[in-house]
Formats: sequence, structure tokens, C-alpha cells
Amino acid sequence: MHPFINNQCITILDNALASPLGLAALNYFKSFKLNYENVFPIQKIQEKLKKNEYKSITEFVDEVKETFLTSARSLNSDSEISLALQTICKIICNKSLQLEGSTPNQFQFNIQQISEILNNILPSIPDSMEELDKALSSQDYIPINDNIPLLPNLGDDGTPVDPNEIYDKLLRLPTDDDVSKVIDIVAHYESAYSHEDCVMKIELAKCHQYTLRLIKNYLENVELLDEDTIQKTE
Repeated sequence: MHPFINNQCITILDNALASPLGLAALNYFKSFKLNYENVFPIQKIQEKLKKNEYKSITEFVDEVKETFLTSARSLNSDSEISLALQTICKIICNKSLQLEGSTPNQFQFNIQQISEILNNILPSIPDSMEELDKALSSQDYIPINDNIPLLPNLGDDGTPVDPNEIYDKLLRLPTDDDVSKVIDIVAHYESAYSHEDCVMKIELAKCHQYTLRLIKNYLENVELLDEDTIQKTE
């Protein structure tokens, strides 16, 4: 199996055996004076997973079924341990078979992409929160590698946005839905703000320039839509 899939199977098996049902079953078999591996050879499966000897998920699932259900049949079919083994077996098999649709290559590609982005961004981040906040508040914070579009280009001329100008436009928003969208922008980009009791008190003067430009762009789009609507109705 692919190493990624094999590791997932190891995790599924280990979690099942570490569950209350799994521990109860293991303790039951360990109570035998004889080697419990003779009646419940679970270590054989663990060793094969450790060495990645299973060629497919199906091969792994088939051996799990044979091991667990054979041990369950050797007991009273209505006993708690027998039912526990059958339950654990079903959990392991179902979760393992779900891995058949996974794409380990895509997963590894995504991890590699994230790693590359972080390697390019981290050198450009200031050492202290105070320096970072200062950089964010003064101008757009641009990573060293500007080929990574972390934030959309707002197309501004570099002139700082006046919070008072935005405030005046906010008062003229036509609908509550428009106000709600502005609040969503602030809540998303400003870590100091969060929704609390459905009320958010916003101090625009404390918002970063990037957030203010997003709000300004949104308000200007609303104004353009309103003007277009008025022209169509005339």
C-alpha cells in the first residue's frame, strides 16, 4: 500500500484497540494462561502493517475480518467479548475501506505547497507583534515573495483611507444586508473584533489600512449599483 494509506490503517487499528471495547477484548485474551496470540493473533496484523506488507486495503481488511471473526466464533456468540470483537471488526473495516477514495498524492502536493508558502512568508514577518501590527497599520504588508497572492490586489494609489470618509458612507448604506457585509469584512480581517451577542462595536480608526480599503471598495460598489438602479428607473 501507499505509505500514507498504510499509516492511516495503523492509526485506525491502534485507535480501535485503544477504545474501551478494544481494551476489554485485549484484557480478556491476556487473562488466558496460554499465549493469547494463539486465539487472537492481532500482533501479526500489527507487524505486517509496521513493515507495510499489505498490497491493498482489501487485503488488510480481509485479514482483519478473518482474525476478529474467527476469535469471536471461538467464544459464545452472545457473549460480551464476542459482540465486542464483531463491533471492533466492523469499525476497523468500514473506516479502512473509506480510505480507498483518498488521494495521497494530492495530499502530499498540498502539504508541499503549504510548506513552500510558509518558507517564503516567514522570513518577512517581524519578530514582535508590536512591529507586525505597526507594519500592518501603516501600509499593506507585502511578503518578500510577492508572487504569492495572499490578498487580492485592491488597485489603490497608496493614499491612506480616511476612516471618517468611510463612516459617512456607512451611514448612507441602503439596506441592513449591506451593513452586515461590512461587519463580516471587519470580523474576518481584524483579529481584535468578533461577533458577541449579535452586536459589534467597530472603531474604524483602529482598523488596518487593508481592511479600510476593502470596506471602501465595497461601499463604492454599492454606490455604483444604486446609481445604475436609479438610471434604469428614470
